[in-house]
Amino acid sequence: MDMVRRFCVAACLCLLVLAPVSAQHRTGDVPFYPNFLYKGKWKENIFVSAGGGASLALSSHNVRNGMGKALEGCFFVYGGKHVNPFWAWRAGLSGGSVSESGISPGGRTASYVNLHADLMCNLVNAFGGYRLKRHLVDVYVLAGPYANFPLAGGANPGVSAGGLLRFNLGKSLSIDLEGRLSRQRNMIYFDYDRFYFNGTVGVSYVFGGKTF
Repeated sequence: MDMVRRFCVAACLCLLVLAPVSAQHRTGDVPFYPNFLYKGKWKENIFVSAGGGASLALSSHNVRNGMGKALEGCFFVYGGKHVNPFWAWRAGLSGGSVSESGISPGGRTASYVNLHADLMCNLVNAFGGYRLKRHLVDVYVLAGPYANFPLAGGANPGVSAGGLLRFNLGKSLSIDLEGRLSRQRNMIYFDYDRFYFNGTVGVSYVFGGKTF
């Protein structure tokens, strides 16, 4: 099982690296910015995102007793930059509460704050080629490490990956729908990992508008 997981992770990383390159060869004479040649100013394409949604601890207990009963609220605030039509990065925090029944000993609802760092790949541009035309909808995959800080104390490392649908209302404003799966190592009880799913809706604003 570990070998299968490692293979899947390696395959996904190769896909993310090769997709923008393959797009450059398929666009022909259609204008586009190769991701390694685009030259923009450091202050261009900077964005902020904020929103909220629901968190769910993935455990057999929650599945048996109805996952709807285990849903808890969450929020997020990010700041980042569109480096080019293919890649973006963001960092920020999320927080809320989560039902720990079936995961933590003596199951309870725990409050937390997470610090995130994500790399984002625009699949529409990566596979379709960038054509100097804003899409109504952009599809991103994203992944990165994060640190979890329960308000009761302590710190836990984790990694997460997910997808983002961005509905562009103009060159500056968009509505975002995001789903993220997280795997977190509990630093108190080392014999198991925790798995969580977050579903959120939010808005993003690009200062000055996206320049590509």
